[in-house]
Formats: sequence, C-alpha cells, structure tokens
Amino acid sequence: MKKILLLMLFLSGSVFSQTATVSVDENYEIRGDSIKVALNIKDFTEVASLTIHITYDNSVLEWGQILNVNPQFSGLLAGSTSEEIILAWYSLAPQTVTEAELLELQFVFKGGISEIGFDARTSQVTNMSVPLAVNYISGSIGNLPAPGKVNLISPINNEIINTESVEFIWEKEKSAEIYSFQLSDKDDFSNIIYENSIISDTTVRVEDLVDGTNYFWKAAAGNIAGTGDYSDVHTFSIPLLTPTNLTVAEVNSLSDLSWTDNSLNEAGYYILRKENAGSEFIIIDSVETDINTYTDSLVVLNGRYIYSVKAFNTEFISENSNEAELTIITDVEEEVVPAEFKLNQNYPNPFNPETRVSFSVSANSHVQISVFDTLGKKIKKLVDENKSPGNYNVTFNGSNLASGTYLIKMEADSFTETVKAVLVK
Repeated sequence: MKKILLLMLFLSGSVFSQTATVSVDENYEIRGDSIKVALNIKDFTEVASLTIHITYDNSVLEWGQILNVNPQFSGLLAGSTSEEIILAWYSLAPQTVTEAELLELQFVFKGGISEIGFDARTSQVTNMSVPLAVNYISGSIGNLPAPGKVNLISPINNEIINTESVEFIWEKEKSAEIYSFQLSDKDDFSNIIYENSIISDTTVRVEDLVDGTNYFWKAAAGNIAGTGDYSDVHTFSIPLLTPTNLTVAEVNSLSDLSWTDNSLNEAGYYILRKENAGSEFIIIDSVETDINTYTDSLVVLNGRYIYSVKAFNTEFISENSNEAELTIITDVEEEVVPAEFKLNQNYPNPFNPETRVSFSVSANSHVQISVFDTLGKKIKKLVDENKSPGNYNVTFNGSNLASGTYLIKMEADSFTETVKAVLVK
C-alpha cells in the first residue's frame, strides 16, 4: 500500500515541481495493543525544510510516539491534533535522499487490533483499508534564513528610571527560537554590564543597576540558521540618588555638617549655603566620594546659615538634600586675649568663590581690612569699625571677580599686614 505525493519547491517567487515518493511500509509490526509503522522517502533532492501532515482515523488509532528518525532529518519536531500529525524539519544544509526510511511511528489502538483487520498471529496486514495515510508534504530549496531585527519596547529610548531593577521587553520575531541581549554603560558596548544569549522569552530582568549611570541595550533574535541583526540601540538613565538626613551643628564657632550617603556612583558632594530663606544656594565647596562630613570655616560671627548638599559625577548631579540651618552665636573668642595684632593667611587658598579671613586685635582699635588687585586698586572693604581685643574672622566672597591674585590688607593704629589670596574659577 503506497501513496505517491507531489513535492512543491519554492525559490525566489518561481515555482518548481518534482516527483517525490513517500510510502507507508506494508510490513506493520504489532506490539500488543499498538502498531509500529515505517514511513519511507524517495527522490528527496536539495531541500532545506520539510513539513509532513499525516491524517488518521481517530475512532480507531491514537497518536503515540516517534521511535526512530533518519539521522539526515535529526531535529524533527512533532505536533498533533485529534485527526492529524504534523512533522516539521529544517536544516542549514539542504538534504538529498535517494531512497531511505524516513522515520518509524508507534500508534496505540483504542478498541483492539481486530477493528482494523490485522492478523495478530502473522503480524501482517490483512485489511488493506488501514485508516492511515500521508496526504501532504512540502519543502523549500535553500538555507533557512536567520530572523529579522527585533523592535525594542521597554524601557523606551531616553527614559529616566528611578529604580535599580529594570525589566527589558521587546517584540517577538516570528521566526525566532531564542534571543540574545546585551546591556552596557558605553554606547559602543565596549563594557558589557550584562549579557544573555539563551533567552527563550521576549523579556529579561536585570537587578542591581547603579545610580548615576547612562545605560545602553539591544536585543537580537536567533534560530538554527543563526542570529539576526541586533536591534536599534536604546538608552535610559538612572539618576544619582539624593543625599538625606543632613544635619549641622556649631563646633568652635564653625559649622559642622553630616549627611547620609545614598549613592554608589558619586564622584563627590557639593556643599551649598545661603544666608536667608529667600536667597539662592551657592556652592561653597566640595568633598570627594564616600565623604559625608564637612566643616564650614567660612562663617561670620553671629551669622545665620542654611545648608544643603548634592551628589555629582561626570554625568549627573542629584537633587538637593534636605536643608539644615544654624546661627553662629559667639562673635569673639573672649577666653583668649591676643598678645599682638595679626592678619592670618586666608583659608582656603586658592579659593572659589569664598574664603575665610581671620585676624587678631590686641587692643581697642579702629580696624580696616580691604582687598586690592595687583595694581593697587581697592576692590572691596571687608572691615571698617572699632574692635575690642579678641580673635575675629570675616568672609571674602569673590563671586563677582575674575580669577587672579588679590591682596588682603589689615590696618589698625600703626599696624599693617598684607596677605595674598588666589581666586581660581
């Protein structure tokens, strides 16, 4: 009992025909309540993919299993409905079979062997109307193509994400069996943060990403023919985490700040200060990474100060922390009376934009402290008043001045002293 089939081959839109033979072997083997059936194939020439549909009478037989497959057709996949078996095969290398057994199938009977006319004693078919037929076969010439480029869905391009656990989603590519995924912090993917080339779904989650980073990601689909082109690259950002719990306390007439460092990727922290609620914060200094304390020496006695801090790196600046306020109460260190007049070197030096100028007064005097440029022109007057004996300090703010060297001069009675201050912007 043989069935002759027509094999249709398609290439570049043209239709070619050739005769192929698929037969159901007449020598069925009976195994208890099941039957073993061989399918033979002949004149199968230069075909890279193959689909076989086998119909059967579901009132008599049930689908069982594939027992053996010709090695040339390794990777054969099987599926079934209630009345049909679907076998699918494809290969990178087109196959040619002159004549060979394609595979063996085993079916299970529903109601006993006698219902389809088999002689169990001789294991031969006695009823040639066995309800099993191969009714369709199709194939295509040439290699199976790799999948096309996938489209990325989420995160959307240039999205800002405030979480360190991110789910990546892309569209399913119709011919894909597997997907590859790459995540980098470089737009040329020279530094891979996460990579996975065996993803069966169209999504992957990556944990423990770092704040203050620009990320770049792409995905590609693959099948037995290879991996398709990578998708277009999408980018997203995770901002720097904001410092919290800022506090300030007066220690020796100076402002001592501390805060909670929440970031894993800051290069340092900017120290912000203003002198009343209605004014703008200015950056008075900075500290390096992982430092969460600062002492502000640029305070004026009896001054009121409001502070904030924010993290920064080469790409990002965080939001401002909470504000912390302090008023410096003591204006003279009365416990120590200086033995002489003295103008101390400003600190810090160089500075930008503020520096602290401290000085000592040993007797009641009218004190003048002024700032001059290197040509001798007076730029700013810092102090011009009577002072009793004590130690003092005053702030020189150069935010409106150009970078350069300036002279700070103190005069009190017959005392005169000058120091150099360098403004670097």
